[in-house]
Amino acid sequence: MDELTVVPDVLFRELVTTTSPSPVLAAAAMPVVTIEMLLARQGATLVLCENLQDPGNLGTIIRSALAFDAGALILSHGSVDAFNPKVVRSAMGGLFQLPILSIDLEIACRHLKEAGYIFLAFSPEAKITTSDYPFTEEKVILLVGNEGNGLTERAEALADVKISIPQNPAVESLNVAVATSIALYARAMAQRR
Repeated sequence: MDELTVVPDVLFRELVTTTSPSPVLAAAAMPVVTIEMLLARQGATLVLCENLQDPGNLGTIIRSALAFDAGALILSHGSVDAFNPKVVRSAMGGLFQLPILSIDLEIACRHLKEAGYIFLAFSPEAKITTSDYPFTEEKVILLVGNEGNGLTERAEALADVKISIPQNPAVESLNVAVATSIALYARAMAQRR
């Protein structure tokens, strides 16, 4: 049942996590997402983040996943909590529109490979670029790694294809949220052709 409660300012300040909050606070049930639910999404592009740490990056990835028609987001254990207050704020409501599953990497990959998903790992060292790759598979996992370390060797070994994003060689690397957004855009544009 929806219920509106007005609380004293002193209590409200105890409940919020920012110094300048909006004057409204909501409580909601946590959505339940299972691997079976993700497998039922036909033809979906899924994003799998390994050991993602920054809440702002996760919020940006959630928004980009929605903007470019990803079906769901999978977080490996060891990633930031999708319901961290900073993620909730940076996702700008997208958190409640995109299925998000936190699961062990090997368990997720085993189920997804059995379901016919192709794993595309994004790595700056990859020879194939987003400009070269056709992105024509029906079921794709975009595999992205940790902000500082990228993908682990264990995660890269799961990849069917490794892809890089062409960029100025004077720039060491892209932010993981930016790189994920570019990858999602490339996939979405290929699907629309």
